[in-house]
Amino acid sequence: LRVKAQAKLVSDGYEACKDMTSEYAKTFFLATQTMPDEQAMATWAIYAWCRRVDEIVDGPNALAEASMQEQSLQEWMDRLGEMW
Repeated sequence: LRVKAQAKLVSDGYEACKDMTSEYAKTFFLATQTMPDEQAMATWAIYAWCRRVDEIVDGPNALAEASMQEQSLQEWMDRLGEMW
């Protein structure tokens, strides 16, 4: 049961990355449609990660103070570190 739950989380995560890529990078997303499934999924995940980090720095909700941006970026990197 735990393995199924983990597999569902991973699957849902890739689906969210796919949705983000298709919404914000339409031409880029179309190019991934020519890739094998595993390669496309990895590409969506990389795009989503890069977009999230970019949003911290210059997105609509970006913090004006550099120190606050640095803290947000560090929190993001800490979360990434916990996954590995």
